Amino acid sequence: KTVGEAQRKSLIFDLLDSLRSTVYRQTLFSEFEDFSHSNLEKGEPLTYEDYNNEYYRLNKKYYGESVDLPEELKYEWSRIPHFYRPFYVYKYATGFISALCIVQNLLSDNEYYKRYVKFLKSGCTKSPVDLLKDIGVDLTTDEPYIKAFEFINTLIGQLN
Repeated sequence: KTVGEAQRKSLIFDLLDSLRSTVYRQTLFSEFEDFSHSNLEKGEPLTYEDYNNEYYRLNKKYYGESVDLPEELKYEWSRIPHFYRPFYVYKYATGFISALCIVQNLLSDNEYYKRYVKFLKSGCTKSPVDLLKDIGVDLTTDEPYIKAFEFINTLIGQLN
């Protein structure tokens, strides 16, 4: 059964929202974590106003002038438990980007699944970055990120 146009667009929108909340927002969170933990490591005390101001500034930076951000958004950081365990939110973004690249490779190369199965069987034999390199997803280069955002742009284009 074919998916109707409205349903197709709804699925695309859901995927785009997942990309926004996982790639875009978690990167913002990671930058906020870097601010807070690097200041603490330098022995520079931070007040709740410092956290509020930086979190709001980052949201303005990431969302730009096209999104009206309520003043109360500056308090959101305090309710996010990820910030109390340093430096792991970036893994959401890199995981999603890696998955997008893997899916694109699976869809464009009929033999890629063999590399992917070998990757899955590899377990912890190497670092995650090296295992991903083995299947053509090199997170130390710009390529996976460019591919991910090209895919996002393609999805946005399909909403017109």
